[in-house]
Amino acid sequence: MQRDNLFMRKIIALCSALLFAVALFATTFSMPRVQPAGAYVAHDVHPQEHLALGVDPYDTKDKAKIFSINWAEHGIVPILVVVSNDGDKPASLVDGNFEFVTRSREKLQPMSEGDLYRALTKIKNPATGPHIILTPPKRPKGGVTEKQQDEIEQAMFKAKAVEPHGSQAGFLFFQVGDDPHPVKGAHLYLSGVRDSSGHETMFFEISFDKMPLPSGSAED
Repeated sequence: MQRDNLFMRKIIALCSALLFAVALFATTFSMPRVQPAGAYVAHDVHPQEHLALGVDPYDTKDKAKIFSINWAEHGIVPILVVVSNDGDKPASLVDGNFEFVTRSREKLQPMSEGDLYRALTKIKNPATGPHIILTPPKRPKGGVTEKQQDEIEQAMFKAKAVEPHGSQAGFLFFQVGDDPHPVKGAHLYLSGVRDSSGHETMFFEISFDKMPLPSGSAED
């Protein structure tokens, strides 16, 4: 009987460990499947330069589920950007500059990793609003968990070049406040892209008005 109980305890412990491992794996961030830039509803194609920019805002609750972090809660919208090169020579993004212009004409730059870490160390207080935690817990990057740090590093767009007949993709994060539809009437610009000879290409312009208005925000 005692051996049976010991055996059952071992089985239960093993099952618990397996369930924990499955849960941990299931919550690991995974980039969405990327399509060529021209396949996205919001895109800008430069046929003569064989380059294209496509974007997909993750501004709804269902789409935002790929993140463990509730970015809408922090007033941040993630936007997937895809740069495709259909030419035979590489294109450089070393000098590439993204700019998000809201419908109220406010110009926003993508948030850096440091910006995102600082945003995650803020909390909401109904009485005083968001404020910085003066003494954050002892975690990597001043209050950001290792899981959150890994997720940010995996998600962010960091490409410096686009290989011939290939694409580069990643997320840009913009601080948009509490606007429930932050991309409505907005534009995204990309400048500074250079061809293999070092010549700067025409800038890319994306109008989000081409996209249907989402039924609900990511914070709903």
